[in-house]
Amino acid sequence: MSCITLILTTLLLGSIADAQTDYRDDFLSSFLTIPGVQPGRMGLSDFVVRGGDPDQNLVLLDGIPVYSPVHLSGTLAACPGAGIYGTGFYDQFFPARFGGQASSVLYLNSADGDLHRLSGELGTDLITGSFKLAFPLRKNRTALSINAGISNPYNYWSKTLADCGYLNDDLSVKLSHFVSERDKISLMYSRGDDKVIDKEEASPARISRSGWTNSCAYLAWTHRDSSFFDADMSISYSAYDYLSSSADGNYVYNNGIHDLRLKTLFDLKLSGRNRFSWGGELARYSFTPERIQSPGGDYGGAQFAWGEFLCAIGEHVYFDGGLRLDYFNVSWVPYPSVQPRVSLAYKPDSQFIVKAGYSRMTQNLRRLDAFDKMFPIKVWLPVNKTIKPLIADHFNVNLEWSFARGWKLTVDAFLKAMQNTLSYRPGALITGYISDWTEKVYMSDDLSRGVEMSISRNIGKARGTVSYVLSKTDRQLYDRRHMLKLDAAYYFNDSFRIYANSFLASANSVLPALLELELGASARPRKGKDLFSLSVSLWDGIYFSKGSPLVVPSMSYILRF
Repeated sequence: MSCITLILTTLLLGSIADAQTDYRDDFLSSFLTIPGVQPGRMGLSDFVVRGGDPDQNLVLLDGIPVYSPVHLSGTLAACPGAGIYGTGFYDQFFPARFGGQASSVLYLNSADGDLHRLSGELGTDLITGSFKLAFPLRKNRTALSINAGISNPYNYWSKTLADCGYLNDDLSVKLSHFVSERDKISLMYSRGDDKVIDKEEASPARISRSGWTNSCAYLAWTHRDSSFFDADMSISYSAYDYLSSSADGNYVYNNGIHDLRLKTLFDLKLSGRNRFSWGGELARYSFTPERIQSPGGDYGGAQFAWGEFLCAIGEHVYFDGGLRLDYFNVSWVPYPSVQPRVSLAYKPDSQFIVKAGYSRMTQNLRRLDAFDKMFPIKVWLPVNKTIKPLIADHFNVNLEWSFARGWKLTVDAFLKAMQNTLSYRPGALITGYISDWTEKVYMSDDLSRGVEMSISRNIGKARGTVSYVLSKTDRQLYDRRHMLKLDAAYYFNDSFRIYANSFLASANSVLPALLELELGASARPRKGKDLFSLSVSLWDGIYFSKGSPLVVPSMSYILRF
């Protein structure tokens, strides 16, 4: 199997496995059904939000940034999916506590261990396996959660049978101790690896290796007082590293980004529906944009401070205001920014709400996407005297109407004005060597605008969401004018359901039209526990621009105990 064939196969099977995860209680499939979210460029395992570049999306695991959140296979790299219990997503009306990237924020919450009994699960599908174990160390006080996952191990270890092998694996461990009913101390470590082996053409018996790793750890204290005051304090470390080496050791290439940060958050509940929140962060970055044989890199620091105020004006009007101050410096050159966030909502009753707002987002970390041995590399770089910070101004109007029983209509109009976006100069191919990178890119000001509409039903036997997006962006690669999505399921009872997922996007001058369709069924052999899924997926467009669509059957099983 060639490396190129392996890339296509891994992407395809990984995406199909991911499409099933919505019915395995994972979030990735349902996240991609959000209007305005579309897959990124093939081979980079990313997503695009409202015409922004993939590096404009901030992914947080318990508040810690994850710099390469998705494996090449399309599965979550921040933490095994079984270890995630809740998510949040913002592509408009951004709270001031979030910053650093310009287009969106995806927030992941990791699960605590079980304080009362031993529980867990084992899962498998075409290319992945997963394991989860949660149990008390001290009943009602201390609990441990262990989550692990692995994909495609056969092709990696059977290197004598293939020209190229790929494997990804994940591990997360979280210790939670409740000092009191209101105070908790958490300690967590998470790591996700992508590994590649490749036979060298000159000597097939010699093996070269490549790989990239996400790792993060934190120690956090959390105080919760539902009636008055909440607080969070944490110290965390996050890193992304890419390493490639030849069999004889004469060639070693690496790049990466590491950050160490101290973070605080306070939330004061005032009278009635009013509240005030504030906090800050201190961060230190180290960058290895590109090193061959020799270690070293650049360093930077940042200070962030923010405040948010939510208040009710009368009985039906709500005001949400915030201000974020960022002070980023690299090589002793400062890059300060002021980012206002403001929104106003009118809610005459429990069924109808209309909201308008403005947010400014500033991004000081830029990313170049390169290839080494045909596998993607994400090279994170700080701004400098030539490449300025990216600034995005978001203008949004939102309408939500809940009607009938369980039905909701949502309409969003957005305008996103971006300053200093990066594009490659014509003929500038990034192939793993990022020297003189400022000469290979140029900056421009771009505009994205559009309307997103969706209708959903969340109760009854038939449930799901249908959405349509009409949009235009100056970022030509992501300018798909029309996107239609369907995420639907029919529940025969609590144990059996059938489902359908589809995504249709129009072509642009760079990419062909994209069609993804999945039909499947899931059953719980033991009520409320095991989950078995069987599906058939059809793919056409971005993976196979010529020839017939590909139809692939798939299945998965999760055993819970």
